[in-house]
Amino acid sequence: MRVIEGSEEGGDITELSHTHRGAACAGSSVSLQMKVLKQQQCMMKYQEAACWFHWKTEYVQGLEAKNKCLGQENDAPIAVLLKNAILHHRNDVLHHQSNWFEGTTYLISPQPRYTI
Repeated sequence: MRVIEGSEEGGDITELSHTHRGAACAGSSVSLQMKVLKQQQCMMKYQEAACWFHWKTEYVQGLEAKNKCLGQENDAPIAVLLKNAILHHRNDVLHHQSNWFEGTTYLISPQPRYTI
């Protein structure tokens, strides 16, 4: 296990080998230079997604706080739709991140500062 790079939130991106595909990937002919380029692309995609996710989360939390203040916590369809969209987008990001490299998974730790 080795730390690749710190995230903006102070977490780390850690590299782990896939156990179920490790043998198949051991003889991979991907050059080191290509792998480094793919790592950089992955980081850029992660940072863009993290920015989008945090901005949308703050927006939803703002809507929910406003609705709660007005006594309408059960009548917030826009906030619910946005929350579902965020969860779907976050799951897609994590799925693509896990499958970005053949034989390598990138995990985000610690947990994001925003919870839904």
